[in-house]
Amino acid sequence: MGGARSGAASVLLQDGRTLITGGDSGSSALLSVELFDTTGSFCAAPLCVPPAPMNFARSKHTATLLSNGRVLVAGGIGGGATAIASAEIYNPATNTWTVTGPLMMARSGHTASLLADGTVLIAGGDSGGVAQNSLEIYNPTSGTFVFATGALSSPRKAHAAAVLQDGRVLIAGGSNGTKPLTTSDIYDPSTEAVSAGPLLSTPRQGLSATTQLDGKVFVAGGNNGSVDLASAEVYDPAAGTFTLSATSLATARQGHQAFLLPYNNNVLIVGGTSGGAALNSSEQYIPWTGSFNPVSFMASARASATGGAISHDGLLLVAGGKSASGTTLASAELYGFATVKTDHADYTPGSVVTITGGGWQPGETVTLSFQEVPYYDSHPTLTAVADANGTIFNNQFSPDINDSAILFYLTATGSVSQAQTTFHDTNTTTTAVSCSPNPIHFGSSAICTATVDSASGSIDNGIVQWSSTSGIFSAASGSVFSAGPPPTCTLARTGVGNQTGCSVTFTPTSLGSLTITASFFASNNGHLTSIGSQTTTLIVTAGFVVSNQTIVYGTNTVTLSGTLGYPASFGTPTGIVTATINGVSGTGTVGAGGAFTITLTGTGTFSVSGSPYTITYNYSGDSTYVGSTDSSTTLTVTPAPLTITANNKSRTYGIANPTFDATYSAFV
Repeated sequence: MGGARSGAASVLLQDGRTLITGGDSGSSALLSVELFDTTGSFCAAPLCVPPAPMNFARSKHTATLLSNGRVLVAGGIGGGATAIASAEIYNPATNTWTVTGPLMMARSGHTASLLADGTVLIAGGDSGGVAQNSLEIYNPTSGTFVFATGALSSPRKAHAAAVLQDGRVLIAGGSNGTKPLTTSDIYDPSTEAVSAGPLLSTPRQGLSATTQLDGKVFVAGGNNGSVDLASAEVYDPAAGTFTLSATSLATARQGHQAFLLPYNNNVLIVGGTSGGAALNSSEQYIPWTGSFNPVSFMASARASATGGAISHDGLLLVAGGKSASGTTLASAELYGFATVKTDHADYTPGSVVTITGGGWQPGETVTLSFQEVPYYDSHPTLTAVADANGTIFNNQFSPDINDSAILFYLTATGSVSQAQTTFHDTNTTTTAVSCSPNPIHFGSSAICTATVDSASGSIDNGIVQWSSTSGIFSAASGSVFSAGPPPTCTLARTGVGNQTGCSVTFTPTSLGSLTITASFFASNNGHLTSIGSQTTTLIVTAGFVVSNQTIVYGTNTVTLSGTLGYPASFGTPTGIVTATINGVSGTGTVGAGGAFTITLTGTGTFSVSGSPYTITYNYSGDSTYVGSTDSSTTLTVTPAPLTITANNKSRTYGIANPTFDATYSAFV
């Protein structure tokens, strides 16, 4: 690197370069940034344009790759050797830094987790020497941080966080500032709620937490307040438990790094300290065997290093840190590992699965085995011989019709190395969900429909599980429905190509923008396998309780009355309701119980032949309720009664009768 640094943070950019930010030089926090490019070297003039420095010096901060390809750098220890609240965004396309945020409070040693919606969860950390229990959410669209609704069950620093496959975040261990913790918390982005997770088998601070390929979380090492730990445990989200690993690390350690290796899916554990001394040892945890495998030593002992897998398959970068003597390091090194991957993530029955990989011993025979989840049948073991470059190739496997909706674990095993990946045998499908009408008024219901389009038409059977932020699902005409929980409808042929679908009736219990989620499951072979989920947004507004009106032709003033339907828990709406009939408008104020009265003047010329006329109500909304419209009622104009008045006449006797006439009023 261009300079020595420890406590830096790094991310792999979308263009394949690795960005290393900040850190401590040994005397102060750094503004400088490093770029490890795709040629395998650090960027330096004049061969490339050096990366721009940050706006704020920092170490022990976080760096998070955002969904838009930019990088959020937040918090840390600043130039004044205290925690800072500043945050900034790096744009790789322009090589510029832009100040964002700041954090709601200064913090260092926190964790940052990218959530499924593109926001970032900031958890815990140290502020002014005090461990924190607060959570913050960064919104890239607004460029702001806000405190999350929930908080951790305990203040935490030196903890670990891992994003689960369902989008929740596990936050485990750490120290509350007085002692290491056994507790864990689980943050749910859909509700912003924090719930207590299971207890670790032992207190751990300075631990690591890594989400495995199978969705479980591997927790390793740390310190229990007395000694560094060699033990490890695995969190199972399905069971909601930690299980102590039957095997342990070869070397007890804390403050290490742990990486899930791409296209390999072992967990590499590297460096850290043991008994206060920096380590140069590394080891791999093999999730599918539950065992550890010692691997090569680093060229230098490293504590507080940074790194990660680079864009080149089978290589991982470890950079900087402090040596065993306490010297801050500028050196970096690459770790090579074996890989296995398939040419696609999903296959239809009968299609060829092309398997490749690299990093194997030249000439060795690599065994390829296939495990189904859920299990339906077995498949023969295949082999591939590594060429002179250590690459493997095999195209002898094809899923059959019985494998539809199966998840395959492909394990490659050589004489020294092993690697694992996954692929699916699912039909090319598209899923969708929609609700109608949308928007709807509170107090009414919408029909929500889920559809699946399957390329080969093999999703003959399946279900859709429904959920919402607020509301009740019930049966809809033409669908097989179960109230659950969870509410479920059964997929059935729609008559459109290979499309299946089902519908439910949804009745909201609150107002605003409600998220409706449909989770699709195929059950072709008697087992239930997820084929994805989709969401839609249903807008629920305050509803109008109004009725049709009738006037007699010539009536020039009409009085309309009604109420706004609303959930009692939201309070009475306020604001203005405007009614319009055939271009004539009037307004009324919403009063007690949501009632309103509107007087319209100018209806006397409305013709009988033109009726009925649509009455359109528009509610302005207020700080709680969004505006809404209703055009469900009409004004009917009936003919006015025809009044005929005979005029009195008189005559003199003997004179002929006068002409009799009359007058009439009103028009039909």
